[in-house]
Parts: sequence; C-alpha cells; structure tokens
Amino acid sequence: MSENAELSAAAVDRRETLAYRDAIGTLPLNDRLDRQATRMYMLAVRSPNLTRLQMIAAGIPADTIEPAVKFLTRNGLLRPSGQDTWEAIPPELALPSLATSYEARATYLRDAADDLTHFYHSSRLPTEEPTHGVTVLRSTDELRAAVQVVSGAATKEIWAAYDDSPRAAHLFGNDLDWHRERLITRSGTPLRRRTTFDSRLLQHPRAGDVLLARVESGEENRFLSGLPFSVIVADDSCAVVDLSSYDTSGAGSLLVQDLRMVLALRRLCETWWQLATPMAWESLGELDRDSAFILSMLAGGATDATMAAQTGLSQRTIERRVRVLMNRLGATTRFQAGVLAVRRGWI
Repeated sequence: MSENAELSAAAVDRRETLAYRDAIGTLPLNDRLDRQATRMYMLAVRSPNLTRLQMIAAGIPADTIEPAVKFLTRNGLLRPSGQDTWEAIPPELALPSLATSYEARATYLRDAADDLTHFYHSSRLPTEEPTHGVTVLRSTDELRAAVQVVSGAATKEIWAAYDDSPRAAHLFGNDLDWHRERLITRSGTPLRRRTTFDSRLLQHPRAGDVLLARVESGEENRFLSGLPFSVIVADDSCAVVDLSSYDTSGAGSLLVQDLRMVLALRRLCETWWQLATPMAWESLGELDRDSAFILSMLAGGATDATMAAQTGLSQRTIERRVRVLMNRLGATTRFQAGVLAVRRGWI
C-alpha cells in the first residue's frame, strides 16, 4: 500500500475509531494518558498491525505515542508485532485482566484507608505534649481529627453521647449512606456502638431518617433530655469531650488518654444510657410501627409538632394517637405514659 493510500485509510479509521470510542465510552486508564491511550487501543482493535503512521493520521500526537505504547503494553492491552507496528491484545483477554488489576488496586487502597486515615488525623492534632494524659484542642479541625483518632482506636465498642450542639446538627446533615456505614475494626469485626442523643435533636428536620440509617448500621440509640456536652469513648483507651456547645470554634474540647479519666467518662456514658429512653423502629407486640415510634419520641420529650414532622402525619393525628396511647396505658401525663410504656416493654 502506498503512503498516500495508507494515510487515507488511516483517516477513515480515525473517524470510525472516534465514533466507536464515543459509543462505548473511555477505558478507566491513567488520567494523563487516558484520552490518547484509549484512542490508540481502539484503533489497534480495528487495525491489525497498527503502525506509527496510522496513529499520527488518526490524530494521536507524535510525542504521546511512546508513553502511551509503554502504558498499554505494561497493562496488557498492546504488544509489538514488528518494527514500529503493534497488535491489540484481544479484548476478551485484555479487559478482564485490566479489571482484575484495578480491583486489586482498589482492594489495596481500601485496606490502607484505615491506617492512612489514622496517620492523617493524628498528624493534625496539637503537637505539644499532653498534660497528664489530656490534650486541650484549639479548633474544630483539631476536634474533628480527635474524633477520627478515637473512633479508629476502638477494638470492641464505642460509647457516645451527643448534646444539642451545632456540631451535632452538622453530623445529622451528613449523607444517609454515611450514617448507614457499619464501623469495622482492623481485624474485620463490627464495633458495638451505643449512643445517647439529646432529645432536642429530634427537632432536626432529618432526625427520623438519620436515626433509622444509624440503626441500620448496627448502632443502638436512646434519648435523654438535657445532655451537657458530647463525648465519645473508645473501649478503655481514649475519649474525646466535645465542648462546641460552649464555643463553636471547638476550643477547649479535650482528647483524653489518661486511663482514669477515660474510665470515668465511660461510666458517665453508661449512666446516661441507663437513664435514656430506647427508640422503637418496628412494630412491638400490641403496637404498630408508627405508634411505637410516636411513643418512643414521646418518652424522649418530643413535642407534637416534632413528632408530626418526623412521621409525616398531621399534628392533629399525632395528638389523637397520643391520647389513644395514654388511654391504653392508663396514663394521666405524657411522662407517665413513657414510664409505663418502658415497664410494659413497648419501647
């Protein structure tokens, strides 16, 4: 074939290759080489013994041919078939192999994520030596880093309590999939998580959806009115005290590593948990799901307006259901209804 004929044929191949590439999308290759390497592989699939001249005629810049060829060869997509000619590895062999390679890399990155996260947040904590096992935090960034360090340190369980702080409200604003994520230790076992929420957090617009998502993640949650601050305790090893209710900058919050103080904070979380009201999400015995949820929020101190917002029912319907539940329990006050419901095992 003459050079002109070869260039003409290459021009046709270029148009067809670009159309084919647009139809099936691009391969998941390295960002820098993605465009040219993908075009080169598509061209090689359609052109046995692809030449350098054909590549140039197809619009592949001459200075990218060598790195793209090396990249494709290294990833098992292309092989030399002669002097300045290349042959595509059959797609039924090359693409599954490439997919396996990317899956292996993804697995490695997922495995490394926990360790890298720990190093990342540890490096952002205050550098001065802690005083008697207590580090005073100076900002929301340091507070966030401390929470990550404490959460990552847990090997068995996490006790937590959240007051009605701006940071807790921000937590409720996270994506629901984030709340559904189950916490797993480095050994692969799920962490037991028991969390007490301040009842005022039920007023958050997304509280119902967020709390249900957290239950789906395996978290056990309860409600108690008037929590003074937020705290997270990992096993008996460390804890973080979040005082952002008193200073929204996070300054004054604490990272606690002294064993005695950690044990005291854990005991405090356990006490709050025992005093708190469980949240019922499914039908329980004589109660349907909505009634169980309403009774849980009622016991947690939620108002009729809050319960209406969380259930999607009208406030009038909530008031009627509350009266029915109180009558069934023989309660004269809402507080008494909550106490009697707990005694009966309804919540």
